[in-house]
Amino acid sequence: MLSLLILAIVCLPQFISSSNLALTFDAANSTCTAACTTCSDTSNTDTNQYNTDDGLLNELLNTTRNNGKDIQEMKQKMDGIISSLSHIKETATSNAGAINDILLLVEDLIMLHNDSSSFSPIPTSCQEIKNRQPNSPSGVYLMATNDGTKYTYCNMDELCGSGVGWTRLAYLDMTDATVNCPSGFRLYQSGGVRACGRATSDVGSCTSVQFPSNGVSYSQVCGRVVGYQWGSPDAVYAVSLILITMILILIMLMVLVSLMGLLVNMSGH
Repeated sequence: MLSLLILAIVCLPQFISSSNLALTFDAANSTCTAACTTCSDTSNTDTNQYNTDDGLLNELLNTTRNNGKDIQEMKQKMDGIISSLSHIKETATSNAGAINDILLLVEDLIMLHNDSSSFSPIPTSCQEIKNRQPNSPSGVYLMATNDGTKYTYCNMDELCGSGVGWTRLAYLDMTDATVNCPSGFRLYQSGGVRACGRATSDVGSCTSVQFPSNGVSYSQVCGRVVGYQWGSPDAVYAVSLILITMILILIMLMVLVSLMGLLVNMSGH
Protein backbone atom coordinates (compact mmCIF):
# COMPACT_ATOMS: atom_id res chain seq x y z
CA MET A 1 0.00 0.00 0.00
CA LEU A 2 2.88 2.36 0.79
CA SER A 3 4.59 1.76 -2.57
CA LEU A 4 1.27 2.32 -4.35
CA LEU A 5 0.85 5.74 -2.72
CA ILE A 6 4.43 6.78 -3.52
CA LEU A 7 4.06 5.78 -7.19
CA ALA A 8 0.75 7.62 -7.41
CA ILE A 9 2.38 10.76 -5.97
CA VAL A 10 5.34 10.49 -8.36
CA CYS A 11 2.95 10.20 -11.28
CA LEU A 12 0.55 12.96 -10.25
CA PRO A 13 2.77 16.12 -10.55
CA GLN A 14 3.17 15.57 -14.30
CA PHE A 15 -0.45 16.66 -14.84
CA ILE A 16 -1.49 19.70 -12.85
CA SER A 17 -3.63 21.59 -15.34
CA SER A 18 -6.72 19.51 -16.06
CA SER A 19 -10.48 19.73 -16.15
CA ASN A 20 -10.98 15.97 -15.73
CA LEU A 21 -8.00 14.05 -14.41
CA ALA A 22 -7.87 10.28 -13.84
CA LEU A 23 -4.96 8.25 -12.54
CA THR A 24 -4.59 4.50 -13.04
CA PHE A 25 -2.01 2.37 -11.25
CA ASP A 26 -1.14 -1.10 -12.54
CA ALA A 27 0.21 -2.98 -9.54
CA ALA A 28 1.22 -5.99 -11.61
CA ASN A 29 3.42 -3.98 -13.96
CA SER A 30 4.22 -1.12 -11.52
CA THR A 31 3.08 1.47 -14.08
CA CYS A 32 1.10 4.66 -13.62
CA THR A 33 -1.06 6.15 -16.39
CA ALA A 34 -3.17 9.29 -16.53
CA ALA A 35 -6.09 10.37 -18.65
CA CYS A 36 -7.65 13.84 -18.92
CA THR A 37 -9.94 15.75 -21.25
CA THR A 38 -7.86 18.93 -21.06
CA CYS A 39 -4.38 18.81 -19.60
CA SER A 40 -0.88 20.09 -20.20
CA ASP A 41 2.58 19.07 -19.02
CA THR A 42 3.98 21.36 -16.35
CA SER A 43 7.28 21.54 -18.17
CA ASN A 44 5.58 23.22 -21.19
CA THR A 45 2.86 25.20 -19.44
CA ASP A 46 2.95 28.97 -18.88
CA THR A 47 0.66 31.22 -16.89
CA ASN A 48 -1.56 31.95 -19.87
CA GLN A 49 -2.67 28.29 -20.03
CA TYR A 50 -4.20 28.18 -16.53
CA ASN A 51 -7.97 28.19 -16.41
CA THR A 52 -10.38 28.78 -13.58
CA ASP A 53 -9.57 25.37 -12.04
CA ASP A 54 -5.89 26.19 -11.47
CA GLY A 55 -6.47 27.25 -7.85
CA LEU A 56 -8.12 23.96 -7.04
CA LEU A 57 -5.37 22.03 -8.79
CA ASN A 58 -2.67 24.00 -6.98
CA GLU A 59 -4.36 23.21 -3.68
CA LEU A 60 -4.50 19.57 -4.69
CA LEU A 61 -0.83 19.65 -5.61
CA ASN A 62 0.13 21.27 -2.29
CA THR A 63 -1.96 18.74 -0.39
CA THR A 64 -0.35 15.93 -2.35
CA ARG A 65 3.11 17.29 -1.64
CA ASN A 66 2.28 17.53 2.08
CA ASN A 67 0.95 13.99 2.00
CA GLY A 68 4.13 12.98 0.26
CA LYS A 69 6.16 14.47 3.10
CA ASP A 70 3.98 12.65 5.63
CA ILE A 71 4.40 9.41 3.75
CA GLN A 72 8.14 9.97 3.56
CA GLU A 73 8.26 10.52 7.31
CA MET A 74 6.17 7.40 7.79
CA LYS A 75 8.55 5.49 5.55
CA GLN A 76 11.50 6.71 7.63
CA LYS A 77 9.76 5.57 10.81
CA MET A 78 9.02 2.19 9.26
CA ASP A 79 12.66 1.91 8.18
CA GLY A 80 13.63 2.64 11.78
CA ILE A 81 11.23 -0.04 13.04
CA ILE A 82 12.60 -2.54 10.53
CA SER A 83 16.13 -1.69 11.64
CA SER A 84 15.15 -2.20 15.29
CA LEU A 85 13.50 -5.53 14.48
CA SER A 86 16.61 -6.62 12.62
CA HIS A 87 18.71 -5.72 15.66
CA ILE A 88 16.34 -7.63 17.93
CA LYS A 89 16.53 -10.59 15.59
CA GLU A 90 20.32 -10.52 15.70
CA THR A 91 20.21 -10.22 19.50
CA ALA A 92 17.72 -13.09 19.75
CA THR A 93 19.97 -15.19 17.54
CA SER A 94 22.89 -14.33 19.80
CA ASN A 95 20.84 -15.20 22.89
CA ALA A 96 19.78 -18.47 21.28
CA GLY A 97 23.43 -19.29 20.77
CA ALA A 98 24.19 -18.45 24.39
CA ILE A 99 21.27 -20.59 25.56
CA ASN A 100 22.50 -23.43 23.39
CA ASP A 101 25.94 -23.12 24.99
CA ILE A 102 24.33 -23.20 28.44
CA LEU A 103 22.38 -26.34 27.50
CA LEU A 104 25.59 -27.98 26.36
CA LEU A 105 27.15 -27.14 29.73
CA VAL A 106 24.13 -28.60 31.52
CA GLU A 107 24.48 -31.80 29.52
CA ASP A 108 28.14 -31.94 30.48
CA LEU A 109 27.18 -31.49 34.14
CA ILE A 110 24.59 -34.27 33.87
CA MET A 111 27.17 -36.59 32.33
CA LEU A 112 29.61 -35.66 35.09
CA HIS A 113 26.92 -36.35 37.70
CA ASN A 114 26.15 -39.74 36.14
CA ASP A 115 29.85 -40.62 36.08
CA SER A 116 30.21 -39.70 39.75
CA SER A 117 27.00 -41.48 40.82
CA SER A 118 29.02 -44.53 41.85
CA PHE A 119 30.77 -42.38 44.45
CA SER A 120 27.44 -41.02 45.74
CA PRO A 121 25.16 -43.94 46.67
CA ILE A 122 21.43 -43.67 46.12
CA PRO A 123 19.68 -42.59 49.34
CA THR A 124 17.72 -45.20 51.24
CA SER A 125 15.19 -42.91 52.93
CA CYS A 126 13.59 -39.51 52.71
CA GLN A 127 15.34 -38.62 55.94
CA GLU A 128 18.71 -39.24 54.26
CA ILE A 129 17.71 -36.97 51.38
CA LYS A 130 16.62 -34.31 53.86
CA ASN A 131 19.92 -34.58 55.70
CA ARG A 132 21.93 -34.23 52.48
CA GLN A 133 19.86 -31.39 51.05
CA PRO A 134 17.83 -29.66 53.79
CA ASN A 135 16.01 -27.48 51.22
CA SER A 136 14.72 -30.44 49.21
CA PRO A 137 11.01 -29.97 48.40
CA SER A 138 8.32 -32.61 48.75
CA GLY A 139 8.14 -34.82 45.69
CA VAL A 140 9.11 -38.12 44.09
CA TYR A 141 12.69 -39.31 44.57
CA LEU A 142 14.67 -42.34 43.47
CA MET A 143 15.41 -44.45 46.51
CA ALA A 144 17.28 -47.68 47.20
CA THR A 145 15.16 -50.23 49.09
CA ASN A 146 15.51 -53.85 50.11
CA ASP A 147 13.58 -54.75 46.95
CA GLY A 148 15.76 -52.64 44.64
CA THR A 149 15.51 -49.02 43.50
CA LYS A 150 12.07 -47.42 43.46
CA TYR A 151 10.58 -44.00 43.00
CA THR A 152 9.03 -42.93 46.30
CA TYR A 153 7.14 -39.82 47.36
CA CYS A 154 8.83 -37.90 50.17
CA ASN A 155 7.03 -35.38 52.35
CA MET A 156 9.62 -32.84 53.44
CA ASP A 157 7.16 -30.78 55.49
CA GLU A 158 6.72 -31.03 59.24
CA LEU A 159 4.54 -33.96 60.24
CA CYS A 160 3.79 -35.15 63.76
CA GLY A 161 6.03 -32.40 65.11
CA SER A 162 9.05 -33.42 63.06
CA GLY A 163 10.38 -32.32 59.69
CA VAL A 164 13.06 -34.97 59.21
CA GLY A 165 11.68 -36.18 55.87
CA TRP A 166 8.83 -38.66 55.75
CA THR A 167 8.41 -41.55 53.32
CA ARG A 168 4.84 -41.98 52.15
CA LEU A 169 3.61 -45.55 52.49
CA ALA A 170 -0.06 -44.95 51.77
CA TYR A 171 -2.28 -42.06 50.81
CA LEU A 172 -6.04 -42.11 50.51
CA ASP A 173 -7.69 -38.87 49.43
CA MET A 174 -11.43 -39.50 49.39
CA THR A 175 -12.17 -35.95 48.28
CA ASP A 176 -11.03 -37.20 44.87
CA ALA A 177 -14.02 -38.83 43.17
CA THR A 178 -11.72 -41.18 41.26
CA VAL A 179 -10.29 -42.76 44.43
CA ASN A 180 -11.90 -45.97 45.66
CA CYS A 181 -11.96 -47.46 49.13
CA PRO A 182 -9.54 -50.29 49.96
CA SER A 183 -10.76 -53.83 49.48
CA GLY A 184 -13.18 -54.88 52.22
CA PHE A 185 -14.34 -51.34 53.00
CA ARG A 186 -17.65 -49.82 52.07
CA LEU A 187 -18.00 -46.35 50.58
CA TYR A 188 -20.25 -44.01 52.56
CA GLN A 189 -21.44 -40.77 50.97
CA SER A 190 -23.45 -38.03 52.64
CA GLY A 191 -23.59 -34.30 52.08
CA GLY A 192 -20.71 -34.33 49.63
CA VAL A 193 -18.49 -36.28 52.04
CA ARG A 194 -16.94 -39.54 50.86
CA ALA A 195 -15.63 -41.89 53.54
CA CYS A 196 -14.62 -45.52 53.87
CA GLY A 197 -16.05 -47.70 56.63
CA ARG A 198 -16.83 -51.27 57.56
CA ALA A 199 -19.45 -53.20 55.69
CA THR A 200 -22.98 -52.95 57.09
CA SER A 201 -23.80 -55.67 59.60
CA ASP A 202 -26.16 -56.27 62.50
CA VAL A 203 -23.38 -57.14 64.91
CA GLY A 204 -20.17 -55.43 65.92
CA SER A 205 -17.32 -55.90 63.48
CA CYS A 206 -14.06 -54.34 62.35
CA THR A 207 -12.45 -53.87 58.96
CA SER A 208 -8.75 -53.24 58.52
CA VAL A 209 -6.20 -52.86 55.76
CA GLN A 210 -2.44 -53.28 55.70
CA PHE A 211 -0.26 -51.07 53.52
CA PRO A 212 3.06 -52.59 52.45
CA SER A 213 6.27 -50.71 53.13
CA ASN A 214 7.67 -51.72 49.71
CA GLY A 215 11.02 -52.55 51.22
CA VAL A 216 11.43 -49.17 52.93
CA SER A 217 12.83 -49.37 56.45
CA TYR A 218 11.24 -47.06 59.00
CA SER A 219 11.33 -46.46 62.73
CA GLN A 220 8.35 -44.12 63.16
CA VAL A 221 4.86 -44.03 61.74
CA CYS A 222 2.91 -40.81 61.34
CA GLY A 223 -0.60 -40.81 60.00
CA ARG A 224 -3.93 -39.10 60.24
CA VAL A 225 -7.41 -40.47 59.80
CA VAL A 226 -10.50 -38.29 59.62
CA GLY A 227 -13.47 -40.09 61.14
CA TYR A 228 -17.18 -39.57 60.51
CA GLN A 229 -20.26 -40.96 62.25
CA TRP A 230 -22.76 -42.86 60.17
CA GLY A 231 -26.23 -43.41 61.63
CA SER A 232 -26.73 -43.36 65.39
CA PRO A 233 -24.69 -45.03 68.14
CA ASP A 234 -26.05 -48.35 69.38
CA ALA A 235 -23.78 -48.87 72.39
CA VAL A 236 -26.59 -48.21 74.89
CA TYR A 237 -28.88 -50.58 73.05
CA ALA A 238 -26.27 -53.31 73.03
CA VAL A 239 -25.51 -52.96 76.76
CA SER A 240 -29.21 -53.02 77.66
CA LEU A 241 -29.72 -56.15 75.58
CA ILE A 242 -26.85 -57.89 77.35
CA LEU A 243 -28.19 -56.95 80.79
CA ILE A 244 -31.66 -58.18 79.95
CA THR A 245 -30.24 -61.43 78.63
CA MET A 246 -28.18 -61.95 81.79
CA ILE A 247 -31.17 -61.21 84.02
CA LEU A 248 -33.31 -63.70 82.11
CA ILE A 249 -30.61 -66.34 82.42
CA LEU A 250 -30.32 -65.65 86.16
CA ILE A 251 -34.08 -65.95 86.63
CA MET A 252 -34.11 -69.22 84.72
CA LEU A 253 -31.30 -70.55 86.92
CA MET A 254 -33.17 -69.54 90.07
CA VAL A 255 -36.31 -71.25 88.85
CA LEU A 256 -34.31 -74.33 87.95
CA VAL A 257 -32.68 -74.41 91.40
CA SER A 258 -36.08 -74.03 93.07
CA LEU A 259 -37.52 -76.90 91.06
CA MET A 260 -34.58 -79.12 91.92
CA GLY A 261 -35.01 -78.32 95.63
CA LEU A 262 -38.70 -79.12 95.41
CA LEU A 263 -38.02 -82.46 93.76
CA VAL A 264 -35.48 -83.35 96.45
CA ASN A 265 -37.99 -82.63 99.22
CA MET A 266 -40.66 -84.71 97.56
CA SER A 267 -38.34 -87.66 97.12
CA GLY A 268 -37.35 -87.49 100.84
CA HIS A 269 -40.93 -87.96 101.94
